[in-house]
Amino acid sequence: MSDTLHPHPLCGVFDDGAELYVARLPDGPILALDEVSALIWRSAAYGSRADVVARVVEATGEAPEAVRPYIDAFLDDLVSRGLLVVTPGV
Repeated sequence: MSDTLHPHPLCGVFDDGAELYVARLPDGPILALDEVSALIWRSAAYGSRADVVARVVEATGEAPEAVRPYIDAFLDDLVSRGLLVVTPGV
């Protein structure tokens, strides 16, 4: 089974469907996510990296091998900022 991603319990999220902001509470900083970054965030909530790639590929029509490195880098950044948590698969 693969690892799953989910928002950190101390991550605040504002998502009204048009705008998406995330921040590690209580001190931030607040990140405003653009269209593609927001797609990755929404896809990452409670899914695996493979799920995220599949959803981005479906939404954009890009090839998996073309987007995977960028998605992995962005997810790694979100994890390092304490916004996403990785739960190991069992």
